[in-house]
Amino acid sequence: MEFNIVKSNELNQEGKPTLIYSPSGFGKTTLLGTLPEGKTLICDIEGGTTSISDKSHDLIRIRGLKELVDLYEALKNGELKYRFVALDSISELEKAIQFSRKHTKGREFMSMKEYGETAEIMREYVRKFRNLKYQGITVVFTALEMLVDVVTATDMRTKRVPLVSRKFYEELCGLMDMVGRLVINQENGQRALLFEGNDSFLAKTRIKQVNQVEVADLSDIFRRVYGISSKPASVQGHDSQS
Repeated sequence: MEFNIVKSNELNQEGKPTLIYSPSGFGKTTLLGTLPEGKTLICDIEGGTTSISDKSHDLIRIRGLKELVDLYEALKNGELKYRFVALDSISELEKAIQFSRKHTKGREFMSMKEYGETAEIMREYVRKFRNLKYQGITVVFTALEMLVDVVTATDMRTKRVPLVSRKFYEELCGLMDMVGRLVINQENGQRALLFEGNDSFLAKTRIKQVNQVEVADLSDIFRRVYGISSKPASVQGHDSQS
């Protein structure tokens, strides 16, 4: 049996699967526009790319599962070559798959079976896109935000999490190297990414070069992650308790 053994310090060149979530209108697609031009493919699932019309990113529109599968295969086999791939958004992708399963079965309403089939498809393809990191591709997923009730040993509290199936959001976040919540400072309008969660929202980073609070600039963040620059941009008016 052959084993693919690598040095741990070589892992820095792998892709860094990232999830960014926020309520609608907070600028997730605009944030994707800060990824490096010429190295990024943005996959438009929501139909909301007007905010990056001033950028020169490559763009592909994904309207269903077949197009998603074809895209994955093209990235995996090297037909398409990008350093960064953004899926905007997996909240909308989940809905599109649900509608497709419903219409395929000729149903007016979703059954538990269709919800279950959608969940398995989401699990499969989020993992497949995540695993493109082994080819050096960083996949950035976006999602809307939802509130869930979390029961603890002493009480029940409401928490902000990415909008996907309630049985999948924790698993989804566990697959990522970074989960950032995009917020806006109401006083100065500055956007920031929060990478440390608390009792009120879910966030995390496994990467030491990424701070708890970051300016909403993905190119700046990934330059530091890959050792191209070392000084983070300053953030004003935000803290990790937002």
